[in-house]
Amino acid sequence: VAAPADRGMPDHRGARRRGRGLLALWIVVVLLLGAVVAGAAWWLGTGRWTAMPSVVGLDRPAAEKLLADSDLVVTVTEAHHDTVADDVVAAAEPAPQSRLLRGSEVRLTVSTGRPVVPAVAPGAAVAAAEQQIRDADLTPVQSVTATEFSETVPQGAVVRTNPAAGSPLAIGAPVTLVLSKGAQPKQVEVPYVVGDRLREAQQTLRDAGFAVEVESDFPFGGRDNGRVVRQDPDAGETATRGATITLTVF
Repeated sequence: VAAPADRGMPDHRGARRRGRGLLALWIVVVLLLGAVVAGAAWWLGTGRWTAMPSVVGLDRPAAEKLLADSDLVVTVTEAHHDTVADDVVAAAEPAPQSRLLRGSEVRLTVSTGRPVVPAVAPGAAVAAAEQQIRDADLTPVQSVTATEFSETVPQGAVVRTNPAAGSPLAIGAPVTLVLSKGAQPKQVEVPYVVGDRLREAQQTLRDAGFAVEVESDFPFGGRDNGRVVRQDPDAGETATRGATITLTVF
């Protein structure tokens, strides 16, 4: 019986299929290699570079997002600013459109607005209060007239500031420290000593908290045995404890 004439055809067709498959595989490999080479060329050429966006005047979240989208790393410094609102970018480095490697660090200065007068605690020492004001980017000032009596703050310590705590000011503006003169001296009624012997009058006034000065009309001594004929201030008036009462003796 004769063999079929197309017995060898299946092997030939299989070889053709394998050839086409191998060709397709090589095409895929070549395309992949081309993509890798193109990607590497892009990265080594322009792909690893980015541009610094313009962020001055943006609020902080918007600026940070824009820089992150540009593959840049942000470092933020906060500082007072007289004209830029709080939480707004006042300055940026490097300059806009600078060519940077992706992942480079950029520096933002974010405004905290105008400085405000700090809350200095009543009774604070002058040196500590001055440092607190300097830390707020303001200038501490003392004045001989900026004093007042205080029942609670010791003499020489800070009573308050002028302007008051919380007031917004320009950077470096002066802030006056108002210092305590201590408790206000009490007013005491002056006792009546006219007609008393000088020694008795002196003792009465000293017991009331006054100092005594004596004017005498005695030409030949014996003043201590004289009597008070006038007092200044007059009896019944009020004077500060520790004030001097002048007595005229005859």
